[in-house]
Amino acid sequence: MQNRGDVAGHGRANVRLENTRDLHMKPEVSIIVPAFNASELLPKALKSLADQTLQELEVIIVDDGSTDDTVRLAEDFAARDDRFKVVRMEENGGGFKARSNGIKHAIAPWIGFLDADDFAHRTMFERLHARCKKDQSDIAICGTRMVDRSGRMLGVKVGFRRDRVVTDELFEKFCKRDFGSAFLWNKLYRTDLLHRFGTANPISTPVIGQDTIVNFGCFLEARRVSLISDVLHDYLIHPKSITQSGNDRLSFCRLFRAFAIAVDLYQNRGEEKLHWIAHLYRMQLAFYPVDDISSLQDHADELGEAVELLAREYPIGLAMLASTGSNQGAPYRFRKAAEDWVKLTGQTTDLFFKALMRTFHRQ
Repeated sequence: MQNRGDVAGHGRANVRLENTRDLHMKPEVSIIVPAFNASELLPKALKSLADQTLQELEVIIVDDGSTDDTVRLAEDFAARDDRFKVVRMEENGGGFKARSNGIKHAIAPWIGFLDADDFAHRTMFERLHARCKKDQSDIAICGTRMVDRSGRMLGVKVGFRRDRVVTDELFEKFCKRDFGSAFLWNKLYRTDLLHRFGTANPISTPVIGQDTIVNFGCFLEARRVSLISDVLHDYLIHPKSITQSGNDRLSFCRLFRAFAIAVDLYQNRGEEKLHWIAHLYRMQLAFYPVDDISSLQDHADELGEAVELLAREYPIGLAMLASTGSNQGAPYRFRKAAEDWVKLTGQTTDLFFKALMRTFHRQ
């Protein structure tokens, strides 16, 4: 474990463990709860963990530089229940850094997550843990539903027709969304997977879908995944839970940057894996309707960095995003997309454009 004053790759963070009392039993599951100014909803989330039927667990609440009563509420739970710990970050570092710190403090062989505004059904972690053990799986996934503040069900967010174990093409199925959402919070992971992919190469710039980038690594290495058809997790729908609501251009840019980061992290896995990564982002970017590329001018610098990275490591990736999935008219779309990106981002060199065209002409 690293020095508690260090956050991997981000300098001194003065992280300290608030409750160091020995656990009465060795935990089987560590549950990480990142929290930033979550005092209104955190108590319900923590109570749902205190009431879990799986007793052999630890709950690591990572305060991400909150300025409200989040720390006090978390410490109250830790004072009443030795299974709860509080890790504090002096400055807000975002969800990836908070989860990364939680992973480093986890001592159980399995790790799960719960957002500070969500709710875990009483048997959630017992069921996930039991399936991992029984099936000898690396990851288990349960169903999740959307609810409002009153607990009223708004719809199913992730669901499976039946319980089963999947052993083939796990990465491809993840990228096709066969396993539902790419979030961390309805899954249980073998701890070593998250030590490899949830703490290394920290994501220091704002992007959308940080969980997705972590999951790419986990599903690349997993050999068996268990699916649980029952809904065991509630995802709260409220204004703060809607990422970048109302700003499609900013969301598009941050998601595009996430694509570039994912390519950078996993380029050594080969072109086939990069193809599936591009496939997933092409589906996700379709949710942000940006028809006129000139409307992204305010984010040209950020986009330019992503374009440069793709030009070096995976130029066909942008071509895939420009394509609608049909080969008809592809040469025009690829060329027009390249020209537009070069104009927008000020890439006066031919590096990106030529690399993209060479890649296309080899197809």
